Amino acid sequence: MASLGPARVCCCGRRPASRWPWGWLLPPRPPGALLPALAVLLSLLLLPRPSHSTALGEEDGVAEAPPAPSLPPTVIRTRVINTKYGRLQGFVSHASGPHGAIPASTSPATQDSEGGTRHRKPVDVFLGIPYATPPVRSNRFGPTRTPVPWDGLRPADRLSPVCPQHFPDEVLAVSRALEASSPAASAAAEAEALRRMPRGRLESLKRLLPHLRRQSEDCLYLNVYAPAQVAPPEALERYPVLVFVHGESFSWNSGNPYDGSILASYADLVVVTLNYRLGVLGFLNANAAPHLRARVANYGLMDQIAALHWIQNNIALFGGDPTNVTLFGHGTGAACVNLLMVSPTVMPGLFHRAALLSGSALSSWAIVEDPVFYAVRLARRLNCSSPEEAAPTATGAAPSGAAAAAEAWREAERLEDCLRAAPLSALTAQDAPPPPPAFLTAFGPSVDGVVVRPGFRADMAAALLASGGGGGGAGVDGDSGECR
Repeated sequence: MASLGPARVCCCGRRPASRWPWGWLLPPRPPGALLPALAVLLSLLLLPRPSHSTALGEEDGVAEAPPAPSLPPTVIRTRVINTKYGRLQGFVSHASGPHGAIPASTSPATQDSEGGTRHRKPVDVFLGIPYATPPVRSNRFGPTRTPVPWDGLRPADRLSPVCPQHFPDEVLAVSRALEASSPAASAAAEAEALRRMPRGRLESLKRLLPHLRRQSEDCLYLNVYAPAQVAPPEALERYPVLVFVHGESFSWNSGNPYDGSILASYADLVVVTLNYRLGVLGFLNANAAPHLRARVANYGLMDQIAALHWIQNNIALFGGDPTNVTLFGHGTGAACVNLLMVSPTVMPGLFHRAALLSGSALSSWAIVEDPVFYAVRLARRLNCSSPEEAAPTATGAAPSGAAAAAEAWREAERLEDCLRAAPLSALTAQDAPPPPPAFLTAFGPSVDGVVVRPGFRADMAAALLASGGGGGGAGVDGDSGECR
């Protein structure tokens, strides 16, 4: 493979060390190969298209998703990993097939810059690892809980279902083209889709959507791709860790389609992709007074924090360095990463660097400014009680201060209790959430006073000014890792 020159990455500045324990930097190693490899990860959707779809569960939110295809019998198994919650075993592969489906014994060769050939390094692949308790039944609209330990050896060789999806009209147009019963119907549906988007976007969605058919509320799983090692845990080499937060939308997509094998093989990195709750299930906020009394509402962001805790507790067993964790995402995923960078809920040391690709928490679409409006509209459609204007007191004045906060809390709790009992199909129906303005979202990150503070924008601005990163020259030198 041709050698790559030093990388320079634009960044948004860095907080003073006393307030911000991590820099907005990329891992110091490998300096040259990281950024091109990031592009490979985001552009390649290597998983074969599944040939089946599944209906979502009606009662408890757990889909009867058919199992993923079994691995070929020739695939080599990894060493057994004794995690904090139980034992699991993945498989060894070279980064040449979908999620490493080609075993190491049949690996292809790659031409290097001198015209010679060398084999891609083998990768340990672990798919569908639970990092939290399934957010179903009473756990719906609740904070993320640690996973339940399991007995025996858990195979980590199949991708989990994705979280329930709510597709916009343009994505549904592509879906109709994929599912058309005849070539003529497919061509007509594709022509309709092309009126909404360019050809490149259409082809990208055609590759992505088949990976999003197996849906379930039981979706809080992650995937680990690590350079293959056979040493005992205490003798493993520790590699930098990259944690990928998927983008596209706060209402759909998954970490499953993004194969981290290429990065792990070429760049000597441990790559983690993950699912987190989306749409109404991930971002319902019915609290009308978060500035007076905080209430957890950004469940999707809480999922990401829970995954980071899991990584700190377990990633060393896979050959990752828990003291060198970089969190990165694209689009809406970048906005999530940016929010975690300034969130008081994130403990120091959960991650140490961050990379934002094509998005930030300051983007116009990153925050839902009036989440209660959409929560009330959804509740009314499902015949649930909903927060109304604060009731007048005996003197005729609306309650304020502590009384208003307590009333807003109670109303939010009643609304969530009603929606918690609603069928999943009703919550995710195409016409359930009211449509937001163009380029915005009905259910996404919002100020809840817990994960996202009311003054988060001021915190970000103060950090940028204090670090001198407000100018256009901020960046990271790929050789030295120094800010400039």
